[in-house]
Amino acid sequence: MPNFVIGNVQTTFFFILRLMAIVLDVAYFLQINSWQQVIVGLRQLHCPNLIILILDISLKYIHTLAIFLRESLWAVQLRMVGKTLNNRNIIGKVFGQLYLNSKKIY
Repeated sequence: MPNFVIGNVQTTFFFILRLMAIVLDVAYFLQINSWQQVIVGLRQLHCPNLIILILDISLKYIHTLAIFLRESLWAVQLRMVGKTLNNRNIIGKVFGQLYLNSKKIY
């Protein structure tokens, strides 16, 4: 980070350019490959099975919680039609429910 402020402008520009290229490569990779293909690729690279298992469980868990969060936010929107919003309370309640639901499911 200090290089952005006091460093060479060319180095900073090159870093941002490389970062954009990496993000675009990852986005393209995720568009053309499924998660199962990624797991097969990691196994072919002789990645430890424990790491593959942790990645697989984490992504499935995140996906499940994201679906619950989307449904909760949709329910909040439907309940709050015509009412004034207090965003701090709503955010706290939704994330509290998300936490409690994640503890209950797993």
